[in-house]
Amino acid sequence: MSPPIRAIWFVSGLTLLLSGTYLLVAPMGAAALWPWPLTPLTGRAAGAWLIGFGVLSAHAGLENDLARLYPIFPALTVLALLHGMVLIRFHAELDWTRPSAWVYALVLAGWLAIGLYNWLSMQKQ
Repeated sequence: MSPPIRAIWFVSGLTLLLSGTYLLVAPMGAAALWPWPLTPLTGRAAGAWLIGFGVLSAHAGLENDLARLYPIFPALTVLALLHGMVLIRFHAELDWTRPSAWVYALVLAGWLAIGLYNWLSMQKQ
């Protein structure tokens, strides 16, 4: 992978790890930044997921081999599509006046683009 792509993996990993840890440790404090209402339990559950994806992202940067990362791309594509379906179904639950709702939508679009691009380009090889 090129150095800028590796940097993106590392930065996203760090961001996800920090966000997930904040949600896990102080779910109600972090809930103020979240785009939809959270309870302590759902905040911790979301935090655990973010930590998992943070570890995955950081590991992808360390791995530095797109061929070995191949399983991530179909999974990332499907995850983004499923989250997108939930976003469409429950769009009224999000507070679209908050920047976090738009960040969430942009992250999903980015995951979809990264997953699809790499998945399809690696199938051609």
